[in-house]
Amino acid sequence: MNINLTLLGQAIAFTVLVAMCMRYIWPVLRTMLDERAARIEEGLAASDAAVVELERARQEGEQIREQARQEASEIVAAANRRANQRLDEAKGRAEAEAARIVEEANAEVDLAVRQAREDLRKELSDLVVDGSEKLLGDELAHSDAQKRLLKRLAEGGARG
Repeated sequence: MNINLTLLGQAIAFTVLVAMCMRYIWPVLRTMLDERAARIEEGLAASDAAVVELERARQEGEQIREQARQEASEIVAAANRRANQRLDEAKGRAEAEAARIVEEANAEVDLAVRQAREDLRKELSDLVVDGSEKLLGDELAHSDAQKRLLKRLAEGGARG
């Protein structure tokens, strides 16, 4: 076997193989590669669009969160104002009630003092009448005792 002839046969076979590949297989592979590149480009474009959309959604979410925080702080501030207002109203009512109770208590104390004075006057007048009856009953028997008794009654009446 001749090596040159073998090499020549192999070269011709290789050339035919390359020509066949370029004619039938290469266009199919090229089309598949082009389609795949197009799909990859579409995917990258969609990915870029998704990143942009994600950033927009993140910013929108942040705005919504900030707005919610502001609304919540406004609600809390309004609740605090209302609570303070109610507290002030309750204080005012409590002070008015306390003043009314003190006024009623003072009126009751004044009434009790007047009643006690009246009772003491009645007792004193009863004591004076009893003492006078005893004095008049013993009339002349004990003139010194009468003077002392009258003096004591007078002192007791002056105190009341």
